[in-house]
Amino acid sequence: MLFLLAPALALGAVEQCMYATADCSDTPQCYPITDTDLNLACVTDDEPELNSTVRGFNYHCSGTDIDIEYHAKADCSGSVSAECKWEMGADGVEAPSGCHLPFVLGECKTLVEFMGVGVSFKFTGSCPASDGDEPCFSRETEACRILDTSASPSDALRACFDEPVSQAAERVAMAALVAGDYVLSAGEGLTYEYTRIVVNQHRLASQKRSGVVKITHVNGELSLTPDHVLLVDGEWAAARTVKVGSSLSGSKVTAVSQGVAGIINPLTANGMIIAAGPTGKPLVASAYPEWIASYMLNVAVFPLPISLSNLLTYLFPATAQAYYDEYLEGVFADHQSHLRKWQRDLPTLLIAPLFAVVDLLCAAGFVLYALACPKALAALAAVAVVARAHRAKA
Repeated sequence: MLFLLAPALALGAVEQCMYATADCSDTPQCYPITDTDLNLACVTDDEPELNSTVRGFNYHCSGTDIDIEYHAKADCSGSVSAECKWEMGADGVEAPSGCHLPFVLGECKTLVEFMGVGVSFKFTGSCPASDGDEPCFSRETEACRILDTSASPSDALRACFDEPVSQAAERVAMAALVAGDYVLSAGEGLTYEYTRIVVNQHRLASQKRSGVVKITHVNGELSLTPDHVLLVDGEWAAARTVKVGSSLSGSKVTAVSQGVAGIINPLTANGMIIAAGPTGKPLVASAYPEWIASYMLNVAVFPLPISLSNLLTYLFPATAQAYYDEYLEGVFADHQSHLRKWQRDLPTLLIAPLFAVVDLLCAAGFVLYALACPKALAALAAVAVVARAHRAKA
C-alpha cells in the first residue's frame, strides 16, 4: 500500500504513522519519509490495493502542514482540489483518488471509523527547508541579558548559568530581547564578550512556526532551525549537520531529533550570541542562516559593525525595533529567496555594494518611518539638542 505508507528507504525528517484507533492510542505502524520523497514531483504506486484507484501521489510539506494528493493516473495528472472522503467497504478501507488530504504535523487524524475500528494517521517531524523558511532559534531558547556592562563577561556568565544571585546579568527568553539590549556573546578567539542587539527578528510573530532540530548535549539542549549556523566541532556549520558525538562548544551531543516550534532570532552587532535551552548550559551560536553566515562571520567592518542601519539602531533602538517589526520583517520575508539567489550568484566583490544599497534603503525607510512617529521625532530632537550642547561646550 505505497499510497498509505512510504517505504522505509532512509531516516527522514517526517515520520508517518498509521493507527487502528480514532485517537491514535494504539501501537502504530510507522515509517520515515525522506526529504527526497517529500520533494518528488510524483510517486507512483506500483502495487496498488485491489480496492484502490490510486496510481500516484504527491507530498506537499511546508511549515506545520503536510498535504497528500491522491491521483488516479500514474503521472499524477488531473485535478485533486476536493478533499478526500474515505469509506469502509466490504473488502476493507476504500481509498479514493482525484482528491487531497491535509494533515497538521503532530495531530491525529481519523480517516474512517466503524464500530470502534478505523484508520487514523499522524505525521511528526519537520518539513524540509525552503526558500521561504527563515533559519532561527526555537522561541524557547534563552540568552544572557546584561544588566551591568561594567561587570566582566565571566561574571555575567556565572550570573546567568551558574549563580543567579549576581545582579550583573539575567537569563531571559530570547523573545524578551529588543534592539539596544546587551547580551553575552563570543568574540575573537571565542572569548566571552558583550554585544548589542541590533533588532530581534520575529519578536511579535508568536504564532510563526518552523521545523527545528532539537539537539541534546551533555550540558543541556538547544533547538534551532536546520539551516541556522552554530559552532560544531570547532567549525561554523548548519544545525542539520549535527550528529550524535559532535562537539558543541566542548559539550558532546547525545541525541538529535526533529520537531516544530515557534521561532525567534536576535541579530547581534558581532553576529554571535550565547544561547541555551530552558535548562542547562549555553552554546556558542551565530545569528545567521547558512546561506549568508560564511560571508557575515568573516567581515570586519561592513555591514556590521559599521553601517547606517546599525548606527540608527544604536541611536534609536526602540524606534528601530518598531520599524523592523512593522515593515522590514515582512519585506525581508517576501524577498528572502531573491537575496539568497543574489548572494549565491553574484561575484564576491559585488556583495558589499549590494549590502550598501540595501543599507541605504533601510536607513531611508527608517527616516520616513520616524518622521511619521511622534515619539521618534521627540527622540531625534533630543539627540539634536545633546549634539548641539556638546558643540557649544567645545
